[in-house]
Amino acid sequence: MISNKLIAAAATTGALLMSPMAHATLSITLNPCADGVATCPSTITPTQQFSAQGLQSNLYSTLVINSNSGTTGFTESGTIAVTSFNSGGTTVANTGITGLDSTSSWLMNGTFNISGSGSWSGTQYNASTTGLNFTLDLTAVNQLTHATINLGTATWNASQPTIGFAIAFGSLSAGSSGTGFTSLTASMNFAPAAGTSGFFVAPSPFDIMLAFGNAGGNTLNTSYSVDSTGKVTVVVPGTGATNAGTANVSFAAPVPEPGALSLAGIALVGLAFAGRRKARKSA
Repeated sequence: MISNKLIAAAATTGALLMSPMAHATLSITLNPCADGVATCPSTITPTQQFSAQGLQSNLYSTLVINSNSGTTGFTESGTIAVTSFNSGGTTVANTGITGLDSTSSWLMNGTFNISGSGSWSGTQYNASTTGLNFTLDLTAVNQLTHATINLGTATWNASQPTIGFAIAFGSLSAGSSGTGFTSLTASMNFAPAAGTSGFFVAPSPFDIMLAFGNAGGNTLNTSYSVDSTGKVTVVVPGTGATNAGTANVSFAAPVPEPGALSLAGIALVGLAFAGRRKARKSA
């Protein structure tokens, strides 16, 4: 799933209706050749930068649901391996930046952990947003020095809708196994690690959301198994599968909290009123 890896299955099963996450698309400027992140080949301009509105990545995850019926807890952990950066549906850079070819000097990865509870409806497990914990740590791996640089951490934005589910295409009785499906949609608040301003060039200050969509595994790469106690384990890629899951992320501007918008409105009304009084006195 990621257990909140969740989304596409809703379209195929009609089981869930999702409220779209309303975010303004944001273009981020990155410089993978920044000092401390990567040592780029001498043939590459030291400040080679590019802008992107999102990224695509491969997904590797293990979801454990504590029981095969009723309301129960779950944990999920895994990684995303960024394969490309995109803007307007077009690939603008691969993981090593277009032009670095096989000598790419860096790779970008993410490690995530999710925990919470949910309930079974037939063979579909639906995660609840109540008590949900979801974090994603982004790192850059220098392919030349093999050093790993911490880029920052993204945490789940509880004010935005999140939907997560997993489907088992078969029996959930103890000892059963088969193929499955997982999907996730979620908004994450990202905070860059100190010292990584060279990697994230703009906007500054860096304040964005990572909007996950189409993240999960399909029937060709997801498998599940149920142990003797009823614990369900869902793996992407599953037994015998060679292709990973997918995790697509878009960069979005943060949406102000309703309270913040109200305060801003009150402030504007106050300024307008003060301006009127000043105009009357001048008259």
